[in-house]
Amino acid sequence: MNNENNFSGNANYNNFNGNGSYNNFNGNVGYNNFNGNNVNSSKGSTSSSGVTKILIFLIILALLGGFYWFFLRKDNASDNEILVTGISFPNDTLYIKTGSSFELKKYIIISPEGAKINSITYSNQNPSVLVINDGIIQTVANGYDEIKVVANGNVTKNISVVVSDDVVSGFTETKQALSFQKDKISLSISDEKDLTTLLNNGSDNIIWKSSDSSVVMVDNTGKITGVSKGQVVITATDLEGRSASIVVDVTSNDEVQRIELNQSGITKDANGNYELRLAIGESFVLTPTVVSQTLTDKQLSFEVDNQALVILKVSDDKLSVTIMGGRKATGEATITIKSSNNLVTTLKVIVGSTSTGGHTGTGGTSGRTSGGTTGGSTTPTIPEGKRRSN
Repeated sequence: MNNENNFSGNANYNNFNGNGSYNNFNGNVGYNNFNGNNVNSSKGSTSSSGVTKILIFLIILALLGGFYWFFLRKDNASDNEILVTGISFPNDTLYIKTGSSFELKKYIIISPEGAKINSITYSNQNPSVLVINDGIIQTVANGYDEIKVVANGNVTKNISVVVSDDVVSGFTETKQALSFQKDKISLSISDEKDLTTLLNNGSDNIIWKSSDSSVVMVDNTGKITGVSKGQVVITATDLEGRSASIVVDVTSNDEVQRIELNQSGITKDANGNYELRLAIGESFVLTPTVVSQTLTDKQLSFEVDNQALVILKVSDDKLSVTIMGGRKATGEATITIKSSNNLVTTLKVIVGSTSTGGHTGTGGTSGRTSGGTTGGSTTPTIPEGKRRSN
C-alpha cells in the first residue's frame, strides 16, 4: 500500500512497504529505511566508529605501560623503591696494609639517599696483589690494583687500591710511624752494625744522620761504625718526613762492661753460666767483680729465688754477700746479681748432702766455709779465703 503524506511546504514522502519506511520531516528530502530489524543511520554509524578508536588507543597505552614495567624498571626497583643512579666511596683510592683484609662493601655510598641495591658484583685486575670475594679484600703482596663494582647490573664504579707494608688501612694515606726496636745499643770501637734490622716501618728511601760522626759514622744504608769512645744519637728520616732516633754508646775494645764471678769454687756449665756447689750447712762469701772503667758506683744488689734453701747476707758496703746452704734440704736456687747501671749476671747454687770443694774458678780466692750447729745456733761466718770443717 502506497501512502504519501506532506507535513510541510517541502515534499515529504512516507512509504510504509512491509517493514520499510521513508520519512521526510523537513524541507529537505530525507530517507530512513526500517527494514526488518536493520536500521541504517548516518549519525549512528559515526558514533560507533569513535568508540572503537578510543578502545584501541587505550589498549595500546596498556601494552606500552606493560612493556616499560617489565623491560625497563624490573632490574632497578619495585613500586616503592628508589632507582639507584650512582655509587661511590669516601675516596677514589684505598690503602691497605700488606697481609691484612678490608671489608670494602661497608663503605659503599649510594645515590640518591634511600635507594636500594638489589645486586652487586666485584672484580679486580691483578690477583697477584689482592683477591676480593663478596666485597671483602684479602691482600696478597705489595702492589697496585683496580676494583670494579657494579650495582643492579648497570651502575658502575672503579676504585684504585694500593697495598703496602707501611700504610694504615683506609681511604686516607696514613703511614705508620718509624720506630726502633730498642732505645739504646752499645758498640765497640771499629765494630759495625746494620740499623735497618732494628727499624720498624722503614722503606728503601731513608736518610741517616749521626749527631757526632767522630764517635759513630753512619752510611746511606744505615750501617754504623764505632769511631771513638762516646755517645751519639742516630736519626732515620724517610721521604714523607717520618723520623726515629736511637742512642748508640761506643766503648773502647777493652771496656766491655760486665759482672764476673771469678772466685775459686765457682765453675761454669756448658752454656757458660756460673755455678756453685755447697753442702748442707756450708756457706760461701761471694765477692763479684764489676768490670767497668766508667762506672763509679759499683754497689750490687742480690736476690735469690728460693729463700728456704739458700740464705743471703749482704755486706754493709754491698760489694759481697754470704751464701748459706740450707740446714736440712737439698736442691737448687738461683741468685741474681745486678749493678747500679743494670749489668746483670746469675749464679746457680746447688745444695747437696756433701761438699764438692776443691773446684777451681777463673781466679780469685776461695770464699767457701763450713759450719755446724750448737743448740740450734748458726756457726759464725768464717772470713773469706778460709774454710773450716766439722
